[in-house]
Amino acid sequence: MSIVLAARQVLAQFRGNWALQTNPTERNPRAQNFWRKTLAAYTNGQYLERNGIHPDVGEMLEFHFNNILMQEFLF
Repeated sequence: MSIVLAARQVLAQFRGNWALQTNPTERNPRAQNFWRKTLAAYTNGQYLERNGIHPDVGEMLEFHFNNILMQEFLF
């Protein structure tokens, strides 16, 4: 099973408003690329990306989306 498929299956199990966070800028480009690719496919491009602040670790890159009404196609 691919990591992208696994992520999609986990997201599908928990419906609602999502906020995922990762390190911004050059500190973690692999995670940023993974979430951009995964969320673009999963949400059909319907997600928001913005910079935010986590109270414990500081600056973060945030991805926001809602999957309540989404239909899942996991094949």
